[in-house]
Amino acid sequence: MTRLYIFALLVLTSFGSALAQYQFENKKAEKLYEKLELYYAEGDYEGILKNEGQIKELFLSKQDTLGALMNGFLGEAYLYWENDLNKSLGFYQKEYELRSALGKEGGDIKNLIFNLGYIQDELGFYGKTESLYLELLQLEEAASGVKSEDYFISATSLLDHYVFTEEFNKGLDLIKDLKKNVDRKSFEEAMLLKFTGDFYQMSGANRKSEKALLESLEILKENGLYASVEYVSVLNSMGGLYTIIGKIPVAEEVYQEALSIMDRLQGDYSDYELALKGNLALILQLLGNYDEAEEIYLENLTADEEFYGTESFVYGMEAYNLASNYMYAQKYAKAEKYFMIAADVFKADMGQENLYYARVLQNLTYLYTQTRQLDKAKENGLKAIDLVEKAAGDNLYQISFAYYNLGDAYFTDGNIPLAEKYHAQALELRKKGVGTGHSDYAKSTNKMAILNWNKNKLDVALGFYKETFKNYFDQINMIFPILSEDEKSKFYYNNLKPAFEQYNSFIVETSREEKELISEMYNYQLATKGLILYATNKVKDAIVNSNDPALISKYEMWIEQKEQLAKLFSASEIPANVRNQKIDSLNASSNALEKELSKASSVFAQTVASRNLTWKDIQTKLKPGEAAVEVIRFRDFTPDSAGVFTDEVYYAALIITDQTKDYPEMVLMRNGKLMETKYLSNYRNAIKYKIDEDFSYKLFWRPIANKLEGIKKVYFSPDGVFNQISIYTLRNPATGNFTLDELEIQLVTNTKDLVALNASPNSENKSYLFGYPNYNMGVLDSKKEEGGSAAKGIVDAASEGRGMSRGVRGSRGADDTDIASLSRGGSLPRGIRGNMLRYMRSNQMLALLPGTKKEVNLIDSLYQLKNASVTTYLSNDALEDSIKNMKSPRTLHIATHGFFLESEEEEMEGQDKYVQNPLLRSGLILAGANSYISEGKISDEVYHHEDGILTAFEAMNLNLDQTELVVLSACETGLGEIKNGEGVYGLQRAFQVAGADAIIMSMWTVDDDATQELMTIFYEEWLGGKTKQEAFIIAQKRLKAKWKSPYYWGAFVMVGI
Repeated sequence: MTRLYIFALLVLTSFGSALAQYQFENKKAEKLYEKLELYYAEGDYEGILKNEGQIKELFLSKQDTLGALMNGFLGEAYLYWENDLNKSLGFYQKEYELRSALGKEGGDIKNLIFNLGYIQDELGFYGKTESLYLELLQLEEAASGVKSEDYFISATSLLDHYVFTEEFNKGLDLIKDLKKNVDRKSFEEAMLLKFTGDFYQMSGANRKSEKALLESLEILKENGLYASVEYVSVLNSMGGLYTIIGKIPVAEEVYQEALSIMDRLQGDYSDYELALKGNLALILQLLGNYDEAEEIYLENLTADEEFYGTESFVYGMEAYNLASNYMYAQKYAKAEKYFMIAADVFKADMGQENLYYARVLQNLTYLYTQTRQLDKAKENGLKAIDLVEKAAGDNLYQISFAYYNLGDAYFTDGNIPLAEKYHAQALELRKKGVGTGHSDYAKSTNKMAILNWNKNKLDVALGFYKETFKNYFDQINMIFPILSEDEKSKFYYNNLKPAFEQYNSFIVETSREEKELISEMYNYQLATKGLILYATNKVKDAIVNSNDPALISKYEMWIEQKEQLAKLFSASEIPANVRNQKIDSLNASSNALEKELSKASSVFAQTVASRNLTWKDIQTKLKPGEAAVEVIRFRDFTPDSAGVFTDEVYYAALIITDQTKDYPEMVLMRNGKLMETKYLSNYRNAIKYKIDEDFSYKLFWRPIANKLEGIKKVYFSPDGVFNQISIYTLRNPATGNFTLDELEIQLVTNTKDLVALNASPNSENKSYLFGYPNYNMGVLDSKKEEGGSAAKGIVDAASEGRGMSRGVRGSRGADDTDIASLSRGGSLPRGIRGNMLRYMRSNQMLALLPGTKKEVNLIDSLYQLKNASVTTYLSNDALEDSIKNMKSPRTLHIATHGFFLESEEEEMEGQDKYVQNPLLRSGLILAGANSYISEGKISDEVYHHEDGILTAFEAMNLNLDQTELVVLSACETGLGEIKNGEGVYGLQRAFQVAGADAIIMSMWTVDDDATQELMTIFYEEWLGGKTKQEAFIIAQKRLKAKWKSPYYWGAFVMVGI
């Protein structure tokens, strides 16, 4: 409202002076005018409104300048005192009509046009606004020219209108004209860049949008306008952009910065500040920080009550937002209370038939379904359908949600015929409204699959599942590579993963009759396991650093087309037939560019343009006596559960050999929950306390081993709990031998690696060794030298183990947040820093590891003996940046602490929530980490861009092409998150995506002497000519001959080709 207020003050000066010689009919009228003029000058709108009756009686019937002015007075009073935009608009429109009839004389009409257009946009009456602003521009051009400040200000009003109406092409065209008349690096250019970013965001060109907004911020800073409302407006646009593309934690940072600036500004910006706080509350809600969001919503609600009253639309919207937050937090009683408040406001303000009230009813349908108040759910659902069909008109997509929610209510109530009826109608509405390619269409086909499975119509259910997966794979193929890491996670964990878990349960139930479905199960696992690991930053860097303008141009065009496709997949305002035509056209063009880019860039081809594989492709790589085993972890699902998974977890091991005929063989383990809790705990205790036991073999391996008769080598792709055990350490009770002695097992992160990964010799033959990082480098070393109290917690002694405690389970950060920020390129999120900080305060600082120094020096000497090229980084040289700057080493050996922070429990299907990127929750600790984690910085002078933490996200984007081996000699680096379909979603897969052929990593706290001996034997054998796999097995067997317990020889595993 601030901008409107500034212009409104000009109205009195312009139009008021025109009445200096006005002849009033009587003294009463003259005195009333003088009183009103004084009220207006003092901003006493209440005084004006108290005299509304006399104003109407004495002035509004006049068709002259006085009548026009009085309409303006009342228009402004209703706007600012009553916040009644509709009444205000009526008076402003009458004023405009009168002044137009008078030849637009008697003062400057430009301010009136501005105010009238502004209010029409606020109310959503867009039809006449554009013509008003175009008229305003003509008046400004005639008065002061196109290069004047007034012309520019009025032009930005038209740009604001195009933002409201999302007419981005008109907006970009106007900006192109305006740029001709503004100076480079000027305030005006910064504002045009801000609008450019807004319009690019609307068109789906998100990278262009971000670039324009960042440039706008830079220019404003250069002009000394960091602490300005304009700078805040650009930050607000950036927050919106990051929200849309899924960088939710970054959006939070941006909104926090905007609010921090607002606190320093002078003047009344209360409306703008409330809007920013509302945006921040939404972000906190998406992050799952419901209590913080609640606090902001309640503050805003109190302010809205004070400014606008409890019957205002603004108050109703704030109550609606608060209710939504309570519903996500599962505080259903409070959610119901505030939905009811919002409903009363919307009905009183707009009558019964409006979309806002309809949305409240839809939400109440969902709420009552969740709380099992099913009669209320059905009652509200039926009302919502009736209302939304009247209010939404021909917006079939909007109408579909009411049918979908009511279908869920009947499903939960066990009324399958009515559930199917309403879900079938929702499906048809979405098909007609937005087409079969829309993401919500897949949710409807998925629901129909469950309903038909429930009715035992298995063929029909299978058809709907296949339609669901076609939709998802179309999205994956067309837009997945350009999504942000958080958006990939959200799509996978909220949509794809639960659908495949349902489907796997469906196959388990039907496989006795439909054996060929096991083939589908294997093929889908090949396609989706590791899906969200796209090293997109690595691809971008490779293209940009190619210094090939044509290649860069093609890449930017490909990105732009993918962004447009991403927008189309979720667009609801475009007719289905038009939308589908645009998708087909863009996809064809994008595929053509993809082929050209694949030919020109090997990194692009390896990362983006991968082909779909089936189990038969894997079979072609198997020799006689070899088997491939793909393990799949999935939650149990039954079709009568109304979309909720059971508490059980299943494991399916799918086995193929060169002799497999029609479909893989499936071994089903239904006790997955016990395997992941009691049985895993028993296994770990046996390892830790060096206890002989055979029980783990029976539970984890024997069901699979029974199907491997005659097999000598197994390519084993683990999932879930199988990533937490070392298969070679399981002892066969029938023979007394460990699997190490009975079978060659080669671990892979996905059995498609047999086809997709081709180990290639390294041309440079350069190796890098990292060890004994000085974690205290920087401010802690300085404090220690000064004898400061902060140095008391610094530990230099070696610890027995190298891994961080795994006791930090689902905990919050030091500031009670649990978020991950990608703004620093995937570096340490502040919630994770809080977890580490608390760990170190309870266990002092991360201990330095002298044993790793000895380990690295031993390996260095082995390389020297072989005259192999090697570079060693110890102490202060063991830097995060040194690893990031490497290019295609033959070997990368890192001996240091590893860390892994576990995530929260899995959500139920259908939760459309932010999903933190798990690659930010595991990593390696390097020089300076203690300083950063405890002090927030490594040093004031140097390393200001480092935090001493190499996250798995950063590791994924390293340049490890043609790297034969990465060794992670650090405790628990193998224990990435147990995520269905992702294998070890931590450093293991990250380094492989970066290009490494194989990774050696530890599974538990490692004895230093055993580690040094294993590494010495391994490198001697490998550098002497053995393959990596042969050398690794030889090293393990020699250690086993010396130390019987697998605690010593079984801690490390090798993964890869």
